Amino acid sequence: MKKMRRDTGQTTVTNFAQHGRMESRIEDNILINEATGPFNAEVIYAIESIQKDLLEMIASHDKWAQIYIFHESALCSLDTVEAIRDYLTKLRGMKKPVATAYVMGKKVEGRSIMASHYRQLYAEATLQYQLFFTEAEAQQWIAAMLEQE
Repeated sequence: MKKMRRDTGQTTVTNFAQHGRMESRIEDNILINEATGPFNAEVIYAIESIQKDLLEMIASHDKWAQIYIFHESALCSLDTVEAIRDYLTKLRGMKKPVATAYVMGKKVEGRSIMASHYRQLYAEATLQYQLFFTEAEAQQWIAAMLEQE
């Protein structure tokens, strides 16, 4: 079986340094992403690289969902927002997650600034999205969403 944990710190996809880091892993039919920001566009390219085979694996489930847990900062530049938009566009041909939960605690830098940007990106991609303060809240919502579908 393939290793089901990937980390952007273990890949280089451009000549520019990545700002931020994300570790992705599969737990049952949920893709869990632990993200530490602030972020630049280069880390989004690295995320695309590390998630490729994970998305193929998790799409084999009848239903799947994803959780992004932010640590320290959720801030990113506008070119990073565009890189996220491009990445979500590239995923359109794949099996969509039932739901995507973002977790940003009250102390995560940029929560109030970035929340609307992330919400808009997922709305444009027609993906079910919700923002939470705690991982427990996100897990509960994800479980309910997986049961509905």
